[in-house]
Amino acid sequence: MRISMMLAAAALTAAPLVAAAPPPASTVSLASGESIVVRVDSDGAVTAAAPVPAPPLTDLDAYSLGKIASTEVPQDAKVLAPAFTLKGEGPPPTRIARGQIRFTFRDVAGRTPHEALLTIENGYRQGLTYTAVIGLGGRSKPTDVCLVLPGKRGYEHWPFPLDRIELANLRLRPWREGDAVTCR
Repeated sequence: MRISMMLAAAALTAAPLVAAAPPPASTVSLASGESIVVRVDSDGAVTAAAPVPAPPLTDLDAYSLGKIASTEVPQDAKVLAPAFTLKGEGPPPTRIARGQIRFTFRDVAGRTPHEALLTIENGYRQGLTYTAVIGLGGRSKPTDVCLVLPGKRGYEHWPFPLDRIELANLRLRPWREGDAVTCR
């Protein structure tokens, strides 16, 4: 018995160390100023890397934010369907990495001193749906978000400050040109 325990210990000691993959994530949490890369396996399992500081806004992000912030929102509107930047309009887009989703959550200048912006880069060939809970201080509430098109950027904007967001129920779903862009 003692020899088999010593052999097992020797085998473990001699085995090369391999970095463990991050555990599957059911909820992805971001503080303002953070960015995270998420992968969705074919079976729907979600794996998230550790959050890192958000990169600077790209020229396209700044352009899109300007369009979003200048859109008039009707008083009774709960959510607006996403606006799209037309091909050839604004700065050229930066490349979106395939096979991953990058969420970046920022505090941005706006009509109020501080507003919140979530940028989603969908590097999959399917549409992305998810749910979100936004928070400030000790308060939080669910919010509406829209489908992110395959291989595209999506933006969610709140005209007030937020310090965190929790993203859950990440799903890839078939989407073709002409299909509706749903918000929920």
